[in-house]
Amino acid sequence: LKYGFHRTRVPWGFNADHQPIGGRFDAREDQLVSGCILATYITFDLSPELSSTCHSSIDSVPPHIISRVKRHVGIEASEQDLLAELAFLYPAVCKMKSRDVKYAAAREDLFKTEIGRRYFRELSIDELPGITTPLRLATALCLCEVMGMHIHFVAPGFGFQKNFPYPNQEELRERVQAAWNVCQSFGASLGFHSGSGKSAENYALCGNVTEGHLEIKTSGRYTYEMGVALSKSSEEKDQHLWKEWYAFTQALALQGAHSEHETERRMARSFITHALQKEGRDTDIFANPVETKQALDTLNPNPDHMFWFEYNFLFVLAGEGKALKTALGDHSPAGYRHRERFYTISQEARLLFAQNVASYILFLAETTGLAPPALCDTARSRLYSFTTYAELLEDIGNHCLQGFGVHETSMKQVTLAHPEKLVYHEKSMLPLCPGPQEAFVRVHCVGVCGTDYHAFQGVQPFFAYPRVLGHELSVEVIGVGSHVTNVKPGDRCCVEPFLNCCRCTACLMGKGNCCENISVMGVHSDGGFREYTTLPARKLHSSQSLSWEQLALIEPLCIGAHAVRRAAVTREDSVLIIGVGPIGMAVAQLARAEGAHVVLLDMNEKRLALCRNKLDFTDLIHSTTCVPLEEVKKRLDGKLPTVVFDATGNPTSMDGSFHFVSHGGRLIFVGLHSQNVTFNDPLFHKRELTLLASRNATSADFAYVINLVESNVIDIRPWITHRSTFSALPEDFPTWLASTGVVKGMVVAHPKN
Repeated sequence: LKYGFHRTRVPWGFNADHQPIGGRFDAREDQLVSGCILATYITFDLSPELSSTCHSSIDSVPPHIISRVKRHVGIEASEQDLLAELAFLYPAVCKMKSRDVKYAAAREDLFKTEIGRRYFRELSIDELPGITTPLRLATALCLCEVMGMHIHFVAPGFGFQKNFPYPNQEELRERVQAAWNVCQSFGASLGFHSGSGKSAENYALCGNVTEGHLEIKTSGRYTYEMGVALSKSSEEKDQHLWKEWYAFTQALALQGAHSEHETERRMARSFITHALQKEGRDTDIFANPVETKQALDTLNPNPDHMFWFEYNFLFVLAGEGKALKTALGDHSPAGYRHRERFYTISQEARLLFAQNVASYILFLAETTGLAPPALCDTARSRLYSFTTYAELLEDIGNHCLQGFGVHETSMKQVTLAHPEKLVYHEKSMLPLCPGPQEAFVRVHCVGVCGTDYHAFQGVQPFFAYPRVLGHELSVEVIGVGSHVTNVKPGDRCCVEPFLNCCRCTACLMGKGNCCENISVMGVHSDGGFREYTTLPARKLHSSQSLSWEQLALIEPLCIGAHAVRRAAVTREDSVLIIGVGPIGMAVAQLARAEGAHVVLLDMNEKRLALCRNKLDFTDLIHSTTCVPLEEVKKRLDGKLPTVVFDATGNPTSMDGSFHFVSHGGRLIFVGLHSQNVTFNDPLFHKRELTLLASRNATSADFAYVINLVESNVIDIRPWITHRSTFSALPEDFPTWLASTGVVKGMVVAHPKN
């Protein structure tokens, strides 16, 4: 699903196949209900209960049920025959009703929407011996309808011999037509199981009679197609699994051929005989188990041998792959360890398996008339054009992206391959389709910040290469997942790049900005130096009035807002900001917005000039031309500031910042470095200082800052001193790092826009 198949709008689902009703399964009913909670439709298999029903009395059927069935059964039959069918079916359908009520209650509890609570019902009576008569079919459907269970699909018994084609087409046509006549009157479709070896002619007939109103269970074919894929794979581990699987079915066939049970013995021998005839071998080999085994051992493993076709699915269920009846249906750790082997097959086998299954579905669609031959031929050609499994997934993903109006198959991206090495390249768009709570976005602008420079220099803590940098983003929403409500396609957004877990102590306190398991885009995970990406929709904050560049600058401004909020700055405070890079500027503008008297201190004259000329700050101190502490006091009438922010990330500056804080004041570290901070404890205690760290920002900070910028209380556009594009960035980035005149570099993803 991460490649977006669900976004192609092809309806799909899965079936809880043959859910047994009654008999020995009564004791496991609640487990069966919970196990089917996500199924799209449920097959109610009445055979366990019907097989144990003996001499049921019509007296057990309520009179009003009898009366309604008589009126609506819609088929000519004697009253005696109808009552006999009612008496036979009623106990099983009652148990089916009890199970159906439990299914409905479980979904009512777990699903919030009506569509989520709904499911299709299939009635399965094809496991009973013999042919399902029209009267039995009509009575079963009518009884379910009367008891409040509409049946969408029904699988009657037509007399197929398991795993062999139906030999008489005319006879099959009569039986399917009779069943279809009954189904039409109840609004149900006919169900067929494809695991058996029906021929193309059989399927064509079924499709023709029902005019395409049929359901075909394909699951019975999947283990067979897996075996075919493994047998054709050139990978050694695939061949090992395949040969072990084939030997398993040989062992079961041998056991069955000499079983004490006549039916089991007869069927196993027919499967072995079919395989021997296929290979032109002698079939008179059942005198004793040794002779039979010798004949089986002469066969080269082949997935088309009928005993493998018949027994293969049991291998998947066998604990440790043992060919023992006691090992079948193993749901212990041993059983799951065995099944896990199928998730480790090679990429070559995965492609073969996918092609086999898709090809079989195309065969069914074409032969039953569900899809025209020309369309199926086109799909086959496309299917077999893929040479790797990755190509097939990429093709699926491309359909997803086209659903969002994106027709590109690749995008521009800049990757930091290793320290001091940025690489511009084009990359596949996949997998980029959004999950249920994600948004697929087009990146418009990306601000470059100190973290990006530190990563480029190789000094950023908790950083791994290669990495796509960029966490100051403006994006356009292209598409959203099914559970997203806060944004919609077309929205212009900034991004809160701090991906928190929502489970740790900090998150539960509402402090996701310092989450114990935080992942910051562009640092711990790939960021925005690319044209498209998917993001958690909860991390998007929209504004339809701000420009793309303004939106990209909201994030660094929020860092300042969070620091000011941590310090609880008011109009009564005097504030010193040490270091007026972008974060220092953000703190300064937010502190001024609170009404505080703000003084700026930096050693970079160009940055101070920008603050004076573009941001209208007047109290600016160039630290290399004076004694900073004395100059700060001059600006504040001989006093020290009540609040000091150090936004340098410089250890010497941070150690010295304690001296600038007034008695009873607050010191906030906005910048950080990887070394220890040291200070004089007597000074710290004498002044009763409050030391605070400020990290990242919260969703509340984003909402607050967007409102300030939209209201023109704060203008951040003067920050931008340099611009680049993805293609030019590898060349521009080192020059920005070396320049003292760069305040904020902005990468514009789509310069024409």
